[in-house]
Amino acid sequence: MSGVAGADRIEREFVEPTIRDFTNRVLSKFPGYESAQTSGSYNTSAKKDFGDIDLIVHIKGTDKKTIKKDLQNYLESLPASLIIPFDGKHQGRRSYNAGELVSIRYPQFSNPGKSVQIDCIVALDENESNFKKTFLDYPAEMQGLMIGLVKIAYQEAQANGTEENLLQGFNIDITSLPNEPNTRYEFNLSGQKLEFRTYEESEDGSEVKGTRNIHWYTTRWDDVTRLLSGYNFDRGFEDLLYQIDRNVKNPTSKDRVKGMFNSMVSVKSGEVGTQKEITKNDAKRKVSQVLEDTDLSFIQILAESRLFRFLHTQKYSWDFLCELTFVSILVIHILRHYDVTEDFAKQYLKKTDKLHNFDRPMLNLPDLYMGLHGCIGKHRKLNMFSEEILSKKLNVDVNLLRKYMIDLHNGIDSSNSRRHLYRLQKEFKIKGNIVNYRRYIQEWPSLESNQKHFILQRLYRWLVSNARYIDFFDTFVLVLRLNNVHIPNNNDK
Repeated sequence: MSGVAGADRIEREFVEPTIRDFTNRVLSKFPGYESAQTSGSYNTSAKKDFGDIDLIVHIKGTDKKTIKKDLQNYLESLPASLIIPFDGKHQGRRSYNAGELVSIRYPQFSNPGKSVQIDCIVALDENESNFKKTFLDYPAEMQGLMIGLVKIAYQEAQANGTEENLLQGFNIDITSLPNEPNTRYEFNLSGQKLEFRTYEESEDGSEVKGTRNIHWYTTRWDDVTRLLSGYNFDRGFEDLLYQIDRNVKNPTSKDRVKGMFNSMVSVKSGEVGTQKEITKNDAKRKVSQVLEDTDLSFIQILAESRLFRFLHTQKYSWDFLCELTFVSILVIHILRHYDVTEDFAKQYLKKTDKLHNFDRPMLNLPDLYMGLHGCIGKHRKLNMFSEEILSKKLNVDVNLLRKYMIDLHNGIDSSNSRRHLYRLQKEFKIKGNIVNYRRYIQEWPSLESNQKHFILQRLYRWLVSNARYIDFFDTFVLVLRLNNVHIPNNNDK
């Protein structure tokens, strides 16, 4: 069951037909209805299924609270076969009205017996509708950083002596604002609007209850981009974090961004044990390190590589490095075959092949990249690899290696897996038990459950003994948990 409604997950192919059906049969008959558009991960990810449908519903009006209540009453007046009673915690309810949305449970179109939770996020005009869509289409990690940046915008302008110009740019009359010693000014961003407000600060630095006043607000997303014109949101989370580290000089501002991020980006109960939990926790770790740690460079902090950043990898032997690199290839091959880790594996492969070769030491790329660099790179260095490693080099066909990674990213079949992995095993001169692992893994989609469990347990033991801090370890453990595989401990034989 998914969400507050206790509905089913919905596969991508059923989303659009279900929205059309819901719009035609339900929303179009509600007074003031103008339009509906999807938002969130459906628009911005390649996910195959979803826990709910986020639908921004434009309804003409001025009083959102009244409109939401009227919408809720209208939905509950429809037949129970159309607006289905909830299951699970809220069993029997037929709608849920909270914040900006009204949630219902609706039949999936052309998918008999299945339902889906639809969150109707109400907007009163076109600007607000587009504002909500733009904000909600960003992943939670980006939203958290944006909210933090908006919070410190006025504070940073004060530090530069440009606060009056900043407010004038938004037609905010600074002379009309309260000006007491304990008055604080700030912009605030939510999924509904951008606003400028004041409040009284207590001696302990907290907001005095009842003193908040909103002096200006907008539902135009262009105003957000104007306020944060020094930042580029199109390059992704890590690049935006780099921009903050570079542009924000006031330590208090950095602390505030970090605090806002940690309060906004939380792991929901339904995300525990999923890739979302790993992604959010990893993002919180990076934000904490970048905005606190002044001894490490940004590139060191944001590096995907863990082994080559944190451990004394120059102590590795040649045989171990070759074996570690080949095992890493096998693990990523497995992760590519599970829905919950597919996106992680595809991104991992894409980053590993980012330079189209493995010649330079790059700590901001995955551990697999650094392993390949150690085995075949042109510019290996003594401060990262042992003299034994530097005295040797594998004869690997780089073009075929890259073809394997591209094929795996796109969806490789078993016949190609056999050819690629067997060749790589020979090129990496792999012997012993790992050869047997390769024979199973190349046939992964057709293996029996007990065979998969056996390989997953063996690889887990190998990683715990040899590479516990490798960058894909937590994601690999997620596969074991989701497949109810016993996670061995040191006493297991």
